[in-house]
Amino acid sequence: MTVPPRAGTRSLGTLAVTAVIVATCWPLAALADAASPWTAGDAIGEPTGAVAHIAITHEDLSFDLRPLADASPVQVHMTYFLRNDAASTSAELVFLADHAVASGSTFTVTFDDAPVAAMATTLTVLPDAWKPPTTTPALDGISSIHYSAIPGTAFRFTVTIAPGAHRLSVAYAVQPGRMAAPQTTTIWQVAYILAPARQWESFGDLSVQAQLPAGWRARAIPAMDRNRDTLAGHFVGVPADSIAISSSFPFDAHVQSIPEWMWSQWPLFTGMLLITIVGAAALSWPIGRRWVLIPLGGWWAAPAAWVWMGTAYITPPATQYSTGKCGFVAAGCLLMPGAVIIATIAAGRRRRRDSAFDRGRCMGPPPSAPDLSPSTPAPSS
Repeated sequence: MTVPPRAGTRSLGTLAVTAVIVATCWPLAALADAASPWTAGDAIGEPTGAVAHIAITHEDLSFDLRPLADASPVQVHMTYFLRNDAASTSAELVFLADHAVASGSTFTVTFDDAPVAAMATTLTVLPDAWKPPTTTPALDGISSIHYSAIPGTAFRFTVTIAPGAHRLSVAYAVQPGRMAAPQTTTIWQVAYILAPARQWESFGDLSVQAQLPAGWRARAIPAMDRNRDTLAGHFVGVPADSIAISSSFPFDAHVQSIPEWMWSQWPLFTGMLLITIVGAAALSWPIGRRWVLIPLGGWWAAPAAWVWMGTAYITPPATQYSTGKCGFVAAGCLLMPGAVIIATIAAGRRRRRDSAFDRGRCMGPPPSAPDLSPSTPAPSS
């Protein structure tokens, strides 16, 4: 009697198809929720106001980018050394700062070391005095990166400036812009608008410093010198309409993208794939056990994962690598070949069993064997 294909074989085919779908969709799902790579930063810059008779003899401007290692806001601090050669005047100043910090305002101001109260006003459009740049420098030193800023909060305060020298200090936190493209480390962008400084009676010189997380890449326009993890520049007068800084998680010699790593490992992966195919065929067909196919996919995935951990890049922190899912993308890529092999072998086994069953059903039952035993005479009455 011919035995029909077992239900387990059909279940195995369903399992194989499911495995292929999961392995295919896994990396796609990891990237599907990646929205636009561009995130606008806060518009910040020099103050505006009734300052046409007040001179800035020197300004110290500093950016603390070290919090970017945890995707936290950048700390900005500036100190203005002022000189009034005329009569005492009351000057109303307006700063654009820290409007996107969710935990509340961090804006603080002191004049001659005394705290000054500031009033916040929400903006819907940026005033003409604050025109942010449309790009920040690319880290490759060749191209540029798109940048956009959003209007937010203006801080207004009034100080009385007597004749002589004075010091005005302002500090706040700011949300940087961000470019987070798939399979690249996040590039953080900070732009500071210098153009309003030309409204003052005169502007002496400017010292700029940007502190970076350890080992991070960074470039600035106007160009600044780098000393370890600090960018620094000194400029006479207003050097440009704005200062733009781009920074990113470091790339070392052992750090490379997924496509680069896969290309360098293709001979090894081809060998593992051949071993998987030959091993799957050698074990599953003679044994005829459907469960053998399941661990066979691991013949590819397990060694490939071991090679990934040993030779590929050290995955950047989740806050520094796009959406932080490159590990899931890699896992999906490593599972795919094994899933395809399981599906291929399962389909082949099912076709053989179905063909055998169909041949048996068409031929019908085998003919009965003739009865060759000698006949026994009936007993006489």
